Amino acid sequence: MISKYLTLFILVLIISGGVLIGGAILSVLPCSNGNLIVVGPPISGKFLVVPGSILYPFRSFHPGAWVLGLASPGGACVIPGIPPIIIPASGTVILIGTSP
Repeated sequence: MISKYLTLFILVLIISGGVLIGGAILSVLPCSNGNLIVVGPPISGKFLVVPGSILYPFRSFHPGAWVLGLASPGGACVIPGIPPIIIPASGTVILIGTSP
């Protein structure tokens, strides 16, 4: 029953402009508002993993781990400093699963 609702939720997110994530992690950058992961092909981009993101096992965010998930468009990694460094992201992670 839950899988039906999750499938419907994911379908609605994709139709409404959700961003798919899929590929190997190339690098990880810690930010004040989460972690920015740079994902390589087949579905590459910079994605912001925030405290509200749903993480599935194995929760391995290191270069070489493979990820598959869904993000909402937009987001930015903020690195504190004077002036702060702001790196735009392709999306903010909603849910993501990783390899070990």
